[in-house]
Amino acid sequence: MEMLERYIYHVGKFLPSTSKSDTLNELKSIILDQLDVKLESGESKEESLIRIISELGDPRQVAYSYRNAEPLISRGLEKIMWRIMKLTSIIIPLGIFIEKTISYINSNMNVTIMDILLTWAYSIPTIITPIITCLTTIFLIFLIIERLGYGELLNNEVMFNPRNLPSIPRKIYKITLFESLINILGYVGALYVLNLNSGLIGITFEGKVYPLLNSNFNQILQLLNLSIIFILCISIYNLIKRRKDKISLTSEILYNLFCIGILYMLAAGDVFNSVIIEGYDIQFLNYVFIGVLILIGIVILAKFLRLFLNRNKL
Repeated sequence: MEMLERYIYHVGKFLPSTSKSDTLNELKSIILDQLDVKLESGESKEESLIRIISELGDPRQVAYSYRNAEPLISRGLEKIMWRIMKLTSIIIPLGIFIEKTISYINSNMNVTIMDILLTWAYSIPTIITPIITCLTTIFLIFLIIERLGYGELLNNEVMFNPRNLPSIPRKIYKITLFESLINILGYVGALYVLNLNSGLIGITFEGKVYPLLNSNFNQILQLLNLSIIFILCISIYNLIKRRKDKISLTSEILYNLFCIGILYMLAAGDVFNSVIIEGYDIQFLNYVFIGVLILIGIVILAKFLRLFLNRNKL
């Protein structure tokens, strides 16, 4: 009955929360009643269920029939629209990354791979606005096409196949658009704070500003940058896919292991500026810092174990 649960789940995605439970229970009851009738006639369970669901049709159309409403854009046009949107979401960032890379290389004599990666990361906020503008424009164009009556012509050619229904994502593999965008902007912000200039995180002592973090931290900084860029790429990938899959899950497991190594280096590296620590007599800050790193390490380790144990349950 996995197919039935998948179908019910995807219908529920298009239902309002107020009536969702009652509607899905009613739909499930209808399908099971029809299934009992077909089984009594000697048909196989799997084929009978596929036939019933195929006759009901696309989950979105079924959901809108219960809502006594029509979707803004029909299924046929929607598939074309999403393809164009995905292509646009790839072309725009790629073009901006290429332009930023060429400009950076032309304006700097010594360029490293890390410099280019940071340049790409810093470009992400400037990418969001043109992408939103283009996607909104594409949606409005397809909405106009739908209102002109061309959507139904394509919709009649789209055949719904229950076998192609995506599986139900487990809770730990679900992501939201808001969560993904907040994470991406947070990672970019962290890169700005850590790399903008060495005195950005500093404390004034005897009228002079000293960086809070010393050269030991600067040696670890490149690995820290690499870890942030790594999780940033994973977040962008998940945003495009709108869920975690085996590729992003495996990458996240490796990322967690990498982070544990970086936390150990930070804890053992004596990263605070001695001028600040001794001048203000705040030696306890090292112990507080190590304690915080241990707590973060425990959280990361728990997340790693959770992802590792559930890696085969996608």
